[in-house]
Amino acid sequence: MLENQQWQETGAIPPDPVPAEGDAALIAGSDWELAGVVTDEYIGAEPPPPGISLVDALFKASPTDERSAELLKTCSFQAIGDDGRIWETSNEYNTRTALEDEGIVFPGFLGCTDTEGEPLKPDDTGAFVASFLVPEDAVDSLRFRVDVDTGLGKKESDPPAPEAAVFERPDEDD
Repeated sequence: MLENQQWQETGAIPPDPVPAEGDAALIAGSDWELAGVVTDEYIGAEPPPPGISLVDALFKASPTDERSAELLKTCSFQAIGDDGRIWETSNEYNTRTALEDEGIVFPGFLGCTDTEGEPLKPDDTGAFVASFLVPEDAVDSLRFRVDVDTGLGKKESDPPAPEAAVFERPDEDD
């Protein structure tokens, strides 16, 4: 048991996510919100193959200080179905310029940053779209996991040790 805890503290074992409270959670010093979920909005891009849906989860994050802003560069997302299937983000639809024109960032190699790839300023809010390609039968059961490291991993005394939260898909009439 102690060994598992040590591995989690170094980030070698992913943490158990905490449930978000409603549509909000505090992760690694940043306030997160699941602002909405949109299905099959291609905005000029080609649709995926039949039987596959594009699901965009729109998140907003506000770092509380400079360190949490830096840690946002380590953000990652997953979609989780009720049956336990997990989907990683897809970058296939990251070129939808209409979303970028609205100041929405598709997190990638640079993580959750501003539109110029720089860390957000404390108390600023960034908008991020995590896009997933999932089977149509899973769309209505999806939950969304957000992971952010609690350390930069540059020193042994500052291991990555991620924190995670799971957000339930909002009801259609919210």
